[in-house]
Amino acid sequence: MMMNIKKEKQQSSLINQKIRKASFVNDETVNIERFKYNLPLIRSKYINKKLIALKNTCRKTVQMVQLRLEKFDFVSAKNSTLIWLINAFIEGFIINFSVWGLLGWRFDIITIMAWGFAIKQFIDIYWRLKANGSNTKLP
Repeated sequence: MMMNIKKEKQQSSLINQKIRKASFVNDETVNIERFKYNLPLIRSKYINKKLIALKNTCRKTVQMVQLRLEKFDFVSAKNSTLIWLINAFIEGFIINFSVWGLLGWRFDIITIMAWGFAIKQFIDIYWRLKANGSNTKLP
């Protein structure tokens, strides 16, 4: 039974003496002053605070975009956009063909789409004004 007992190592009395002699360092020592007013340390603390604020702002922005994208219906938006573009192309083709035949202006895809967008916007404004009435307030 005596063989199972382990011997404990005794601590050196030198360590205990160092612990007893330990005390707080005086504030006016040169090393403490040098550390307290270390410009790179002060700048790094300032930069770290700004980086944390920037990181939080970026995280909030990304989360807001993700929340909005979850609620957005891409399929119906794609279908509506395709229908709108086809209508704009048809109306722009008719107007551009007429202007080209009567006045001799350019006839290409860019002017067809430009005329189509303009006509679609004017028609949308017309129907909106007809449905809601004119706005009595200044924009």
